[in-house]
Amino acid sequence: MNNSQSRLARTALLFDAAGGVGHGALLLLAAAYGVEVLGMPASLLLASGAFLVPFGVLLFALATEARVRRGALLGVIALNVAWVAASAALFTTTAAPVTTLGVVHVVLQALVVVGLAVAEAVGARRLEAVSAM
Repeated sequence: MNNSQSRLARTALLFDAAGGVGHGALLLLAAAYGVEVLGMPASLLLASGAFLVPFGVLLFALATEARVRRGALLGVIALNVAWVAASAALFTTTAAPVTTLGVVHVVLQALVVVGLAVAEAVGARRLEAVSAM
């Protein structure tokens, strides 16, 4: 498989990696401030950041391998879907009153993750089509 056939999958993984590391680092560094601004518990912000940073590093490693592994890509898509579902559940499970800015933050990051999951799914489909040839 040549590089152009896996370009979308690689690009989506790289954007997902950058977003994960960046968002995770921001959550880790600003968790105390985020409690007031977002209305979410610091423990949730810290746990999210602690997950996102290494997850982003893993995504970068997957994106830069010589061959994009479709199975790994499908696993990433599943985790992204789970992240979006957990984001939606946040509004019904947290005891803290999420602020308007917190709601905007959660909705926007969920929309970005949905977009990345769609791009990764299209990339996985292209990889499947190529491997079937």
